[in-house]
Amino acid sequence: MIKKLSIFCFFLTTLVGLSAQQYDQISIGAGYVDQTYYSLKQGIIQSNDYRVWDISFSTQGVQDGGIFINEAAHLNADSQLELFHVPNGNYDQNITVDLDAWSQLYNPDQNWQTGAFNTIASESNPADYGWGIYNPSTMEVTGQSVYVIKLRNNNYKKIFIESLSTVYNFKYANLDGSDEYNVTISKADFAGKTVAHYSLEDNQVVNIEPESWDLLFTRYMDYVSDGNGTFLDYSLTGVFSGVDVQVAQADGVNPSQAKESDYLDLYTSQVDEIGYDWKSFNIGMLQWSMVEGRVYFVKNTDNNICKIAFVDFEGSMTGVTTITKECNIVADVTDVSNTSLTSVNVFPNPASNYVDLALDFKSKTTAQISVIDITGKTHMSLPYVFNSGFQSTRIDLNVPSGNYIILLETADYVKHLSLIVTN
Repeated sequence: MIKKLSIFCFFLTTLVGLSAQQYDQISIGAGYVDQTYYSLKQGIIQSNDYRVWDISFSTQGVQDGGIFINEAAHLNADSQLELFHVPNGNYDQNITVDLDAWSQLYNPDQNWQTGAFNTIASESNPADYGWGIYNPSTMEVTGQSVYVIKLRNNNYKKIFIESLSTVYNFKYANLDGSDEYNVTISKADFAGKTVAHYSLEDNQVVNIEPESWDLLFTRYMDYVSDGNGTFLDYSLTGVFSGVDVQVAQADGVNPSQAKESDYLDLYTSQVDEIGYDWKSFNIGMLQWSMVEGRVYFVKNTDNNICKIAFVDFEGSMTGVTTITKECNIVADVTDVSNTSLTSVNVFPNPASNYVDLALDFKSKTTAQISVIDITGKTHMSLPYVFNSGFQSTRIDLNVPSGNYIILLETADYVKHLSLIVTN
C-alpha cells in the first residue's frame, strides 16, 4: 500500500507565526565584482569573484544537459565573455573570426537546465540539446555543434562538447588548434549542486557553489527596452532563484499587509522571476529608486517561505542591496529519507503535450505519479512499477498552461517536482 500524505501541505502553507521583520544587506561588491549566494534561513552563505569561472554544466539529474556562459561583468569591464555559434563549423579545422556570420548566444535565464549552449536546439525535437543530440538507445548525448568564446582578455577559443552520459566530455583550443585541452566533468562529483563551474583561462574546474542556497545575487545579460520600441542587450544587476525555489510577485500592495495565501496562483519556478526590475535608475537625480508596493514570496524546497521587499540599492559604489524579510521557517515535509530512488529528473521543462521522467532506482519499486496544479487539484494520478536501474517514462499532459507539481510517491518516499506547462 502506498502511503498517502496530504497534498495540501504543498500548497496551503501560509505565513502564520511569522518571524519579526528583519533587515538584511547583501553585497556583490563595489563595481559589482562578486556573485553572492543567499539562504532564506541562513542569510549570506558566500561570495565569489565572478571572474573565477567562464562556463558551467548542469548537474542536477541524469538527463539534464544545460551548459551556461558566465554573463557577469563588473561595471567598468573592458570586455566580458561572448559566446558564438559557428554554423557548419568543423572543430578539427582552423577557424577565422567572422562575427557577421556568427550568432551571439545568451543564457535564457528561465531554468537551470537550459543555458546559452542549448539555445540553438530545435523546439520540435525534444532530443536536441543544441550542442548535441540525445540517443535513447545509448542514453548519451553526442556533440554536434561548434562554438567560439571570446574571453575577457579578448582571446578567442573554439569549443566542442563531445558527449554526455553521466559525465561531460569536451575540448577547447585556440582557433588554430593549438593549446588544446580535453576535459571530463563527472556529475557525481557535484551531487546536490546546481552546476559545475569551469575556468577556460585557468584550465580547471572551480568548485565554488555552496550545497544549499535559495537566491543568487549577480550580474547577467537581458533584453531591455530603450524606451523607443527597441530592445537592447544590457548587463544588469539582479537576483536568480535556485533549483525548485518558487517565487510569487505581488504588486500594488501594502508590503506589511500582503499575505501569501492571496498569491498562491502566482508562484513560478522561473529563475529570473525576481530578476532586476525591482529597481530603476533616475538619470536626472543620478540615484536608484525601488518599485513601490511590490513584495516577493519566496518558497524553497524545505517549504520555508519568506516575504521579501527590496528597500534600497546602493549601486556600484558598494554593490549593496537592502531587503526586509519576514519568514515562516517550517520542517521539511516533502522528502522522506529513502534508499531506493537514486535520482529523478523532469524534461522538457517547460513542457507542452508531454513530459518525460528520468528515474534511477536501486531496486524494483511501486510508485504513484500525480500531476497537480497550484490549487491542489489532481489532473492525473496513475500507479507505476519500476525495475531497478535507470529508466524513463512519458506522461501525457492534457492540462492548461500554468505551474504544476509532479508528485512521486512510494511506500516510504515523497518527492515533488516543479513543472511549467505552456500551450
